[in-house]
Amino acid sequence: MNHGDNLARRLRPGLVLLTGLCWLPVPGYPDAVGNTVGHVVFARGQVAARTGESGSNPARLLGQNSAIFAADVVETGIDSFAVIEFIDKARMTVRPDTRFHIGQYRRDGQAEARIHLDQGGIQTTPGSIAASHPDRVEIETPLATLKPGDAEFTARLCGNNDCKAATVPEASPHAARVIALKGMVLAINRDGERSLQLGAAIDTDDRIKTLQQSYAVLLFRDGGKISLEPVSEFLIAEYHYQPDRNDNKSVINVLSGGLRALTGAIGRDNHRNYQITTPVATIGIRGTGFDLYCQGTCTASGTDRSAGLYSYVWKDSITLTNQSGTYTLDENRAGYIATADSPAIALPQLPLQFTRNPAPRPDGVTLPPGANKTATKGLYVTVQNRNGRVQVQDRTGKTTTITATSGGFVSDRGLMQAGLPDGQTPQADRLPAPATPLSTLERDYSNWSEDAAATDATNNDNAGCEVQ
Repeated sequence: MNHGDNLARRLRPGLVLLTGLCWLPVPGYPDAVGNTVGHVVFARGQVAARTGESGSNPARLLGQNSAIFAADVVETGIDSFAVIEFIDKARMTVRPDTRFHIGQYRRDGQAEARIHLDQGGIQTTPGSIAASHPDRVEIETPLATLKPGDAEFTARLCGNNDCKAATVPEASPHAARVIALKGMVLAINRDGERSLQLGAAIDTDDRIKTLQQSYAVLLFRDGGKISLEPVSEFLIAEYHYQPDRNDNKSVINVLSGGLRALTGAIGRDNHRNYQITTPVATIGIRGTGFDLYCQGTCTASGTDRSAGLYSYVWKDSITLTNQSGTYTLDENRAGYIATADSPAIALPQLPLQFTRNPAPRPDGVTLPPGANKTATKGLYVTVQNRNGRVQVQDRTGKTTTITATSGGFVSDRGLMQAGLPDGQTPQADRLPAPATPLSTLERDYSNWSEDAAATDATNNDNAGCEVQ
């Protein structure tokens, strides 16, 4: 797309200078550039805009509450991001090293929203235009045109060496990361619900939920792994791990469905500090690999006698403790507990839940490519909400519908393929979802890039330049 290439030559030098220059506001500028179509909710690092394709208008810094105008070209620096809200309440998280320009954005009359993504990536949530006129929302890229309707989605352009392949850093401040995934998997916490991708970070108090025909494998900081089966849910109630400490702890609450667990250093070094709780028993470990499955409500009743907790050990042994006592289940044995005050019963045969388990055993899941590898060049599209649909039209005119369980990829030649390249999806950024409340943004992202020479300017004629 020649338009984007030309803009890169014009705007990139301006961004380089942001750390050392103070861009002065132009008197009467808002009246001169056109209609306001949105504003910046939150920004970190180097974020700038220029209005008009000719480049005759001066570039301006963008910070919290800065206005976004019709025909603006917006660009973020390498260690920068922004959250933007448009006039119809649609929101967009703009990832680092991204450039887009606004074609049309009108809420009244012939309502429409047309944005051109030239470089980088965005994540969006829909607004009133998508709700009333889903056919009038369009994202154009150099490789394909997206019609997301009212879907929440991400679009990311990967070029030469600018997208690292999904990986799991050895030193991570988070409890776990996703190392394998199929279908739609959600993380839910006090800030809302987000769709997980390969490489996504998981933290304490995250509730992980899989939908139909979906699963996820998580690698925890201590080397432990958990595979969450389809239609299952668990909560990371407590997790902290630092090597060479004796107070490390992991507590997982199974809420529904099943999981397959391989314990790591916490379970190996201090058995008592590793627990998995269920409605009918608490599981302790001795070094160990095992499967758990909550049938129904996980508690048997007169109307559902098959409900309860089923367990199977495929490495070492586990203990199951409830009001009736503590029971040991050894390797290659299966057990059943009906209620919180019922004893564990040995099962003569392995239940079907374990013989037909679609989630992989965690000890057989290898890590994604290393951080020195780059993702395949092209356009990556993923849908964040479970009922969302994004129509993708590639250069040949072929149209494909992307859903939450599929994902889509358009090659650098502009050819569409169903699904994402296996093991070659871009590494997930720890960026806020578009709908993240301002209070959370200020609390969790104020020091997002301490190493970047970042400028956070507000839309105020009297504001100076503040270097963080």
